[in-house]
Amino acid sequence: MAHLYVVGAGGHAKVVADAALLMGLWDQITLIDRCTEAYQVGPWAVVPEPDDLNDLKVQGTDFIVGMGDNALRVMLQKRFAAQGFHAVTVIHPTSVVSHHTKVAEGCFIAAQAVVQIDAKLGAGCIVNTAAVVEHDCVLQEGVQLAPGAILGGGVSVGGATLIGLQASVRMGCRLGRDVIVGMGAAVVKNIPDHSRVVGVPAKPL
Repeated sequence: MAHLYVVGAGGHAKVVADAALLMGLWDQITLIDRCTEAYQVGPWAVVPEPDDLNDLKVQGTDFIVGMGDNALRVMLQKRFAAQGFHAVTVIHPTSVVSHHTKVAEGCFIAAQAVVQIDAKLGAGCIVNTAAVVEHDCVLQEGVQLAPGAILGGGVSVGGATLIGLQASVRMGCRLGRDVIVGMGAAVVKNIPDHSRVVGVPAKPL
């Protein structure tokens, strides 16, 4: 029986687990949380994270981190992988992902998202519901596109950057590491590391 661990038990973890269920690759899905006793979230059991992660290997080693915090997601993915667990990518069946993309381990591509030809997604990226990654985009590890966000062709995005709800980035722009693009913003020029930008056109907050 194939088993998948989703690390996290919040709203995003439920979305990831639901997409994984629809993929039909795992017979059982269990959520892991920093809790003191087991409980239930939707149809899934939530179990406490053990002191020794090896205790989880009895049921399998496939996992994905279902957390929206970019830095935390990347950290936990590295932690579980270092303990011998296998990071998987979950792709919702209604998404459109070109066969000519490179999607690294631990990514999540949600319902009706689009990832076009020659895009590259680093480890632990999230392309949320109905978000679009156009051709030749490069996303470093831990990048997150919120629902409805759009990257034009050839956009480069640094690690742990968040593109907010319905935000858009003009083709060819370069966004640095740990950038936050606010909801509905329109990025029309390069953005340096650690910036917070909002508005149309997007300006520093």
